[in-house]
Amino acid sequence: MAKRALFLAHKCLLDTRSGAAIQVRSLLETLAVAGYECASVTASLFDGESEFPVHTIFGNQGLTPENKEKVFVIEHQGVRHHILNTKSTVLKNFQDDEALKLQEFTKKYVTKYRPDIVICYGGRERDKALQKIVRPACSKMAFHLANASYSRPSTFAHFDQVWCPTNFLCKYYREKVGIHPIVMRTILPQRSFVPPSEVLAIQSPELRKQGFITFINPSLLKGAALFLQLLKMARKQDRDWTFLVVEGRLSQGQFNKQFGVDLARVPNVWWLPNQFDIRPVYRRTAALLMPSFGLETAGRAVAEAQLGGIPVLASNHGGIPEQMNGGGFLFDIPMRCRNDFHQSPSEDEVRPWLNKLTGLMEDIETYEAAVNQARIAGRLLHPDHTRKAAIKTVEALLE
Repeated sequence: MAKRALFLAHKCLLDTRSGAAIQVRSLLETLAVAGYECASVTASLFDGESEFPVHTIFGNQGLTPENKEKVFVIEHQGVRHHILNTKSTVLKNFQDDEALKLQEFTKKYVTKYRPDIVICYGGRERDKALQKIVRPACSKMAFHLANASYSRPSTFAHFDQVWCPTNFLCKYYREKVGIHPIVMRTILPQRSFVPPSEVLAIQSPELRKQGFITFINPSLLKGAALFLQLLKMARKQDRDWTFLVVEGRLSQGQFNKQFGVDLARVPNVWWLPNQFDIRPVYRRTAALLMPSFGLETAGRAVAEAQLGGIPVLASNHGGIPEQMNGGGFLFDIPMRCRNDFHQSPSEDEVRPWLNKLTGLMEDIETYEAAVNQARIAGRLLHPDHTRKAAIKTVEALLE
């Protein structure tokens, strides 16, 4: 009989806004290919403060009132997703009666399914209630830990293993919380990266100015204030570059309101809505910006870009340097910006970013050297390696 793996949480695993969801979904899809029977049980809750377009998952039937609070079953890449269709996709709007319905469904499902391993994340009381339900019905439980927001060791008491994407985060939790996670590297689904042979600027470096300088998931946490300063400085120098902003947790309207700028009116900036398939973005990307002010525990986009040979300019803190693996270019973020994400760095503080971009975009030899550096560094997180390592970690836990 095939071994069974189950993901259990309130937030939907088909969320394109959540790096944690993408990681665990990729893990389940990897296990499915390896012969496991894989499933998830969640509600239709997604990252961000704006409603997620659920019709892209359920179709129009998910929008009708009579289908609210029903459990939809979606087969995707070898994984069967059971999703409670909630009234709202925003976590703060999740109702007590909906939480109880998900608990009731979970009890019935795990009694029948009897998973060998259950993977979870989330430390709220409702999360703990779900985890308590499933504990007696499974052999092993693992916690996917991808941020630095947990502070209580009791959150992990029921779990046999805790997985983090970098050694940096494992060390952080050993020292701050007293738990002992192990590393499970970022697993990239096929639709999230492209080989260098498909990237315009890599195949034809002389055409790199026809590509984009890309910024993914613009927000205060991700360093939008630095991006806006960099954009202003590039325009002041009349740089003929095109910037691409790819929506994450903030919609374009929310971003414009928060920062008081309408990027749609800026001639050299394109805005794309949230992308389920990010490959078309990377095919036209010449360089990736990752100016995070917050504590990034890894940086999925770093791996995606470097696998395509795309140079990355990123913040020099958290798990980003480890994820970069010697590729790309790292820059210190002013401490006042790291303490207050609303703070805007000065022109002098952003100039190293602009100077490096100028070298990449204006000098072909500099660009080609950076491409080669990115390709070498990206090998660490190639899916051929990370998938095998993930399967080995799961099988070792079960044994």
